[in-house]
Amino acid sequence: MSGLTSPARRVSLLAILVFAMALVAACSKSDVPPGKARVAVVGKTLANLVTRVAGDDADVRVVEGPGPDAESLADGARVAVMVGLGYDDWFEDVVRKKGVAKLRLVKAGARVPTVPEITGGDAQVPTVWLDPERARLVVKAVAEELSRSDAAHATAYRDRATALDKELDALDKEIEARTAKWTQRSMVSATSSLAYFAERYHLDVAVVTQPKEGPPPPKDRVLSLARDKHVRALYTEKQGVGDAALAAEAKLSWVTVTPVGAPYESVLRGIVEALEPYQR
Repeated sequence: MSGLTSPARRVSLLAILVFAMALVAACSKSDVPPGKARVAVVGKTLANLVTRVAGDDADVRVVEGPGPDAESLADGARVAVMVGLGYDDWFEDVVRKKGVAKLRLVKAGARVPTVPEITGGDAQVPTVWLDPERARLVVKAVAEELSRSDAAHATAYRDRATALDKELDALDKEIEARTAKWTQRSMVSATSSLAYFAERYHLDVAVVTQPKEGPPPPKDRVLSLARDKHVRALYTEKQGVGDAALAAEAKLSWVTVTPVGAPYESVLRGIVEALEPYQR
């Protein structure tokens, strides 16, 4: 026996628990490499762009979703990058809850012109990164916030952002030249995620079968639009039974398009590859 009374044991256990919690909290901040600013970014696609601006001068961490990890990363970050527009608003709540006074928050959706949901209302489409021109604006905003939060590396951040801007411009011109040859300019999509890609490359999302807000369009309208505009595919991010039945009835190919991932160029080129057989 230890000789401790029951209350003493409880006090000892409480002390150990308090120490462990303090240690975890300290580790969440101390695992940032010395001399580097932590940057917390929601999602792999934006994180890929941010990492290329940060280089070796900042520690970029990807926030995958709500939970303890998101809170830990926000607690130790100097800069946080998110989309907004209803896509990841939970992360802003995490940041505000932490009350990180010096943290600079970049909301990509607030730094670029946005496109409203096709069904109307106030909702805006969140996938702003699918237009390289808008992505370039986000890169510039990230570089400026990094420079303000870490002045010692400001020149390096801005230089890398300038180099990345040229790469994104080249990608944009590559896709523009390729999509300009497509003869089919209309498309049917399950969601509005392709709205920015479509706007940039002069395509028309004729109808969204599973709108973010409001009821889905009548089936007859979808079938009529697909027929009248000679649409050949129904694009979807995640294949669902309803879309499969609709695609079959409309005699459309059922094509999965992935709007997220890394590296950034692969996401955009992947969309081109997915659409091209049905749009050219």
